[in-house]
Amino acid sequence: MPKADVWWVELGSVPLEPMLAWLNDEERDRWSRYLKDDDKQRFLLGASLSRAIVARSLGVAAADVPLERHCSRCEGPHGPVTSPLPGAPKLSVTHAGELVGVAASLDGLVGLDVEPSAGRAPLKDLSVVFGPDEIAGITRAGGGSEPFLRMWTRKEAVVKAVGVGFMVSLPDVVLTGPASAPRLLSWPAEEPGADRFPAETRMADVQAPRDHVGAVAVIAERAAGELVVAQHNGADLLTAAIPA
Repeated sequence: MPKADVWWVELGSVPLEPMLAWLNDEERDRWSRYLKDDDKQRFLLGASLSRAIVARSLGVAAADVPLERHCSRCEGPHGPVTSPLPGAPKLSVTHAGELVGVAASLDGLVGLDVEPSAGRAPLKDLSVVFGPDEIAGITRAGGGSEPFLRMWTRKEAVVKAVGVGFMVSLPDVVLTGPASAPRLLSWPAEEPGADRFPAETRMADVQAPRDHVGAVAVIAERAAGELVVAQHNGADLLTAAIPA
């Protein structure tokens, strides 16, 4: 069975200063350009937790883990976080409010999304993101924020796993409805992977800390069966990774 591990950490839960030394020059420049302290924390925690996860997997120090960000569309230094170290798990970073999460999988490309379960209303025009069958499923489920967020996080997890984000036609990324187990039914025909992503994608809903709803997707080329997700305390992992 394909597996994904998800670590969660809250802003203010770990000392930040030691982890600044882990950033490369490009990351440090990006970190310095954030104007708000919370944004600085989110970026630093996402990068540091990614390093700590790879370090744990490979038995190396977090400070010695290189990270890269590469956009498959524009070749820019942004996009999914990866580590070039041999044997490193695939990674996906997400954040919402004071919660930062990183998913990791050795079974294939991984995507993670999280949203607070309260305080976010559905889009006024659902057709911007969802196809007709998905909208019908949201309506049958009551049409409120819960089915909307369930579908939103599932869809974002899938496009993050593939590595294209919102650069695809989202209504053509078709999923099962919010009352059904998550599954990718079809991928945009004009996009690479349309012939294989629906068969290879495994998905799972997650109940994240602080009453957040989330979803994980893994493009599991060789692993059969349902996706198994284990959730962990990221603050503990980071604290252990910081040298005494």
